[in-house]
Formats: sequence, structure tokens, C-alpha cells
Amino acid sequence: MTQPMPGMGNAMSEAKNEFHHARMRGSLAAVSARLNGKSIALLSFDDVANKLKITGQATRGIETIPLEAIVGSVGRYNDFTRTFLPRLKSDADRWASVRLAGSVTSLPPIDVYKVGDAYFVLDGNHRVSIAMQRNLAFIDAYVVEVRTKVPLAPDDDLDDLIIKAEYVGFLERTRLDQLRPGADLLVSAPGQYETLENLIEVHRFFIEMEQLIELTDAEAVARWYDEAYLPMVTAVREQGILRYFPGRTETDFYVWLAKHQAHLRNELGLELEPDVVVKLATQFKPRPNRRKKRSPRRILKVLTSGISKRSEPEPRWSQEKMLDRYSHALFVDILMPLLATAVSGHGWAPAINLASREQARVLGLVVGPESAAADQPANLLQQACQAAGVALQQARENGAVVETICRRAALADLVVLDATFDRSQVLEIAQRSPRPIMVLNNTETEINRVLLAYDGSPKAHEALFVAAYLAEQWPGELVVATAQESRRQRDVADFARRYLEMHEVNALFVQAPGKAAPLIMETAVNQHCDLVLLGGSGSGAKGRSRLGATVAQLVDWGERPLLICP
Repeated sequence: MTQPMPGMGNAMSEAKNEFHHARMRGSLAAVSARLNGKSIALLSFDDVANKLKITGQATRGIETIPLEAIVGSVGRYNDFTRTFLPRLKSDADRWASVRLAGSVTSLPPIDVYKVGDAYFVLDGNHRVSIAMQRNLAFIDAYVVEVRTKVPLAPDDDLDDLIIKAEYVGFLERTRLDQLRPGADLLVSAPGQYETLENLIEVHRFFIEMEQLIELTDAEAVARWYDEAYLPMVTAVREQGILRYFPGRTETDFYVWLAKHQAHLRNELGLELEPDVVVKLATQFKPRPNRRKKRSPRRILKVLTSGISKRSEPEPRWSQEKMLDRYSHALFVDILMPLLATAVSGHGWAPAINLASREQARVLGLVVGPESAAADQPANLLQQACQAAGVALQQARENGAVVETICRRAALADLVVLDATFDRSQVLEIAQRSPRPIMVLNNTETEINRVLLAYDGSPKAHEALFVAAYLAEQWPGELVVATAQESRRQRDVADFARRYLEMHEVNALFVQAPGKAAPLIMETAVNQHCDLVLLGGSGSGAKGRSRLGATVAQLVDWGERPLLICP
């Protein structure tokens, strides 16, 4: 009878004890996984290959691969945990024998399949298990790279595999990977690709209806990607919105935005540009309760300042518009509400002139019950915009005037109120609107000379921001009026002067002691100003929104159009 070598029995016993200790850790990991709902199972190579669809393979020879990137096995995926802790009691002898055969580095390389950045063990599962228990970082392997339609990542689990299998089906049906090579439409939750296919069909339907053509399947997919998907995703990237949603993908956010864009279009009658929809979404950082549905009207309600007492403080409007101020136009969408019960059409020239200079789109909104008389102001606005070459989009809503306008204001860059609105409506909208308000009178003058009323307050800084923009972009002149109502206000004009000099803007400064409103009125007349620009609502001692007395007096005066900044 062959006698074991001296010390061999103790070494085998120690190796088996090491195995049992590793297996106990595997059992504890399995219990923990059941409690927290996370899987610790290795992935099956056959499942992955079937779901992700093999498109080819190539032998890469011997490589040193990271152990943490090994995620599965070809045949023994049930025998080990995801970190290759042993799970079968009957495996003790085999595991211990490999453990005693020598150091892992002295054993032959293992055999693996490489899928994406992940590896599956074909031969050498026990060597991987022992190497991981020794906390090694790398192991030598014969690598065969298997190419699939969708790549696999080392941290993918079974749920990720299901999602990627759905992605493969989506690509097979749409051939998007062939039509737009390099496009990445991976999502983080199952069931999204059915929605994407529905969105493709919706886009196809509208194109075919509007252009009276019939698209092939390939044309429909390509046009959806180029005209619907890519603009929205580009806006998501530019806004950096994904930083608020870790673990989510661009396509996740596209699906969410596309649904809300459709709801807003259907309910509010407005076709929103991708960057506008994304800006709305930036208002919604993750909240603890994610199950609560956000309807389109709730979106607008949250965006309207002063409606929710518990809402977070609104950022300064000028900060929100800083990028647009330097890279685009400040006023891209101009909301012009029209009262269904009044005849409009007089005094629109300043607003139409502004829209023309900014190459803006006018959003006409008839507020009130539908009737034949209600069509008259909308028709007049259409004629005025056509004559000036200004783009117009019309909508109608029957609701409370102030509430409706303040909600809609969140979708625009400027709100224009003509002379058909009474004093109380103008003041309340100016107090509550999250966007600047232009209050018109019955004059038809264009804007060539602007008067900035500046008192050094935070809201006056907003007006100064607009004044500098207008002076830089428009071939007009700027006058700055500062009333020294108290000793501490004597030097407030210095900040405005330095700010305008920084922007290389020349302005005429008018300073005088006394109340602001009389000085503004007098200066506007004497300097032949076509528009008075000033800050509007602020916060009182208890945090409640209030409207300055100067604004109310200028609204009552009514001799010049006003532009009131929020």
C-alpha cells in the first residue's frame, strides 16, 4: 500500500479546511443575497450567447486578464458564486487537489470566452476560485473573443442580461445598428424597447400624414433617430441632466422626455423643442417618493413660482439664461396671451419688433371660452406676425386667466400683456410669473431707446442683465435712471456703470434725489425712451412674494411699454 508523503495528509486537511471555510462564506453570501434581493449567481455562457446573438469569434491567444472581469462559466455556473466561492460540498476533494497542485501562476492558463469586457470560464473554474481566495488581481488565460450584437460589461447581472436581450431583439427588428453604426440605445430597465418601437411608429405616422409619403421601415427608423431621438439626446448631454440620475442612460431619459413631450403637446397644444423639454426636466431632481406620477400640468405648476410653499427656492432667472445670453438668443419663445372676450390688435408693435430682432417664435394663447368672437384676436395676431415675418404657434385654453398664463409662462422666455388686460390682472401676473413680463400700451412704436430703472436691488440686477444684452445685440441706445431715495442709495449706479463697462456698453446715466417712479416717468419722456426696463417682484420680510410700489405706479401711468424682470 502506497504511503502518503510526510506532511501530505496535513496539507490536504488544511486545503479542505480552506475549502469548507470558503464554502461557508458562499452560503452566507447566498443568504444575504436572498434578503437584499441581489443575485450572486454566475452567468451562463450559453444563456448569454443565445440572448445576445453571436455574430463571430476570434482566437486571441494567451493574455493576462483581470479576475474581477470573470462573470460566468460555460458549464459550472451553478457550482460557484459570482466571486467564485464554492457552493457544492462534494467539490471538496477536487478543490483541495488543485489547491495543492502548486501556485496558481505555476498551473496551466485557464480557458475563457471573452464577451465584450466580460469573461466566461471554459476550463479552470477551480483555479479561478483559488486565485480569488488568495486575492490575486490577474490570471493567465487562453482567450477566445466572442462577438455579439450587444456587448457585456463585467458588472452586468441577470437583469442586465434580460435588458440586453431585449436590446438585441430591438436591433434585429429595426436594424438600427446597421442604419446608424455606433448608436448606443442601451436602457437600464426592462420593457423600454417596446416603447421605443411605438415612438418610431408615431414619428412615422406624422411624417407620412404631413408629407403625404410612405416610408419604408428603414427610412422610418433612420428619420426617427435623426429627427426625434438625436436632438433630444443632444439636449440631454448639453444640459448635463444625467448627473441628477446616476445609473440611468440617455435612452432612459429620452423615453421619459418623449412621453412628457407628447402629453404637453396633446394637453397644451404646444409643440415643444427638445431643449425646452429638457430644461423642464432639469427642474425635477430625484425625490424620495418616485412612485408619484408627474402630470404635464403638475410640471407647469411646479415651475410656476409661488405656487408650492414647500418648493425649493427658485434660482435667479439670469443664471438660468446665462448660457442662452452668450450662445443663442435671450428670448426664443414669446408667450402672447389673448383674451377671448376682448378685441386685441393694437399696441403689439414693440413685442413683434422684439420677436423679429430675436428671431423668436410667438406662442399665441387665447384664454377663455371658444366662440366666434374669440377667433378675432387670434386672426389679428396671425396677420401681425405674418407681416413681420415672425413664426407663430397658436393654442387655446379655457381657464382662469391669471392661473393659466402663469402656468404657461414656464414654457416661454417672455410674457407679453397687451392693453386688454386690466390693472389687477397685470399686477398679479407680474407678481407670480417666473418669466419677464412685457406690458404694452396702445402705441405702435418700435424699440430703439431703452430706459433701465436701476436701484441696486437683486431684481434690478436681473433688469441690468437684460439691458446689457439688448444694448449689445440691438442697434439701440440705453439710458440708466437711478433715484437717490436715501443716503445709502447714492452710489448704487456705480455697480451698473462697472457692469456695463465690462460688457463694453455705453449708457447715459441720469441720477436725481427723490422717489423712483416720478424720475423714471420724467426721464422716459425727456429722453424719448420707447421701453422702460426694471425689476419686478421680490420677497417681503416673511418670504412672501410682493410687487414693488414703483412697478404698480408705472403700470398705472401707462405712457410707455414696460419690461418687468422676475
